[in-house]
Amino acid sequence: MATNLTTDQMKQLVRNHFEDFVNEQNASVIYKNMATDFYDHDGPGGKPTDANGVEHMLLVMFKSMPNLL
Repeated sequence: MATNLTTDQMKQLVRNHFEDFVNEQNASVIYKNMATDFYDHDGPGGKPTDANGVEHMLLVMFKSMPNLL
């Protein structure tokens, strides 16, 4: 995927995504940070999934382990 971001901007995007997605437990941020055709070939349980599947996995994890951090 082509981008106009600098290396430092890309690094910051990843840091912000991790902060929001994991530390702040904001699973819906995946729709902001990933392409509309995002596809995880090794999703939950080793099965392929899209952004919906990843969001669902994180929501289940946050619910079952509220102190995940």
